[in-house]
Amino acid sequence: MFEQGGPLDAFHQSMLLELPAMQRADLATALQALLDHHDALRLRVLNLPDPNSPAVNSLDMDQREPTLQIDAAGSLDAESLLHWIDIRGLAVGQRASCMREHALTARQRLSLRDGCLLQAICFDDGVQPRLLLLLHHLLVDGVSWRILVPDLQAACQALVAGRPIELEPVATSFRQWAVQLQDAAIGRRGELPLWQSMFSGEDLPLGRRPYDPQRDNFGSMRSLQQRLDPQTTQCLLTLAPQSIGGQINDVLLAAFALALIDWRKQQAGGQEPEFADGEPDSVRFDLEGHGRESIIDGADLSRTVGWFTSLFPLQLDLSELDPAAAMHDDVILERVLKHVKEQLRRLPDRGVGYGLLRYLDDVGRNLLAALPARQIGFNYLGRFAAARANEAGDETAVHFGGGADDTQALPHPLELSALTEDGPDGPRLCANWMWAGAWLDETAVHALAQRWFDVLRRIADYAVASDGVALTPSDLPLVSLDQDDIEFLESVYAQPED
Repeated sequence: MFEQGGPLDAFHQSMLLELPAMQRADLATALQALLDHHDALRLRVLNLPDPNSPAVNSLDMDQREPTLQIDAAGSLDAESLLHWIDIRGLAVGQRASCMREHALTARQRLSLRDGCLLQAICFDDGVQPRLLLLLHHLLVDGVSWRILVPDLQAACQALVAGRPIELEPVATSFRQWAVQLQDAAIGRRGELPLWQSMFSGEDLPLGRRPYDPQRDNFGSMRSLQQRLDPQTTQCLLTLAPQSIGGQINDVLLAAFALALIDWRKQQAGGQEPEFADGEPDSVRFDLEGHGRESIIDGADLSRTVGWFTSLFPLQLDLSELDPAAAMHDDVILERVLKHVKEQLRRLPDRGVGYGLLRYLDDVGRNLLAALPARQIGFNYLGRFAAARANEAGDETAVHFGGGADDTQALPHPLELSALTEDGPDGPRLCANWMWAGAWLDETAVHALAQRWFDVLRRIADYAVASDGVALTPSDLPLVSLDQDDIEFLESVYAQPED
């Protein structure tokens, strides 16, 4: 994050939550319990770089790097971070406007230099109070909210019932994990050839011009949100992974690779972007994961709040296949799915080693920092409950969001962030595309987004018609068989239909 340079104060995540009817003092007590229980909420940054300075050069070992410090329990006063806003008497539209205004003001109060990384605003309508929590991204990730929200709920319920607050213990502290990562990094040097191989060949340009972090910032960001129908989503979550003995990421990334390859071929026919000669048969992008991998003996992060995200380069190669034929040939589509699954399985511990080598190991830092940046980012966040409208029709009743300073550089000029939203009509895959508006044309992004959904529907149709599990070498660790061997044996011993 600090390597990107620029202002970082407003880089945050937020959640708007419904609360039981309660007094301000009780809510402050509940928040204090969270602050004292979860160490990362008391985090501050030392050696903070000047926001007006250029991006940090990770190869400059003489430069003092930012350091995270966690203050003692009780050092933060929840009462000073809680703002109580009375919205009784306001119409629905006025309430929404009031909430947006106070959310913006709260975001402006966030300050890394002053150690103000959390804000809480309670909107009291006299019936159903709602709490907006804004936390700097340094404090939390998507998994952290699944810890904080139930803990806050438990604390509030205890106070309303007149019971003492008792939160479940945290097995491994944020600091314990961070300190042990240093030793874990040194043991990962054997992965360096793998990560260097992710940069084989040329990554053809996508945009109208080279990516410029000074111009391609959050202020220039454009976005597109799309939702897939529940029936297709349900199939992608169940039948599609089962058909290859895989996981949802295998399916989503196989579709992403097919869509990108086809889209790049289509884009090559126009004036921009300009492509090198030849048709692309591989795609390279950054893949984001939750980062809570079991790589340290005895560590248990199931109750640990913090930013554990892992980010690593992934190059998916489909050169031995025919991506275009996969759209109408089940055999080829199945091979693509299996091929992508196997490429993902060769990543130790779901790719967490790249970040350890890139930032915590001197050898890895020197080798990996010089490699080219990726143009695309992909992240699947998992499953969440859908936002619910209250009786007055206010759809801000439950909401997860985030944001950043307009002048903060975009991590990637093109990003796809997806999640599954569980609603009353079933699960829906939600795709949020974000891109630098001056770097890539909106029409091109719409075409890519549509292509991804088209491929996902195609995979769902294949999965419905599939009559078994397609095995791959990683499913058979006790024997030395490649994919051709497995498919030959399957053809020999296939049971004839009745």
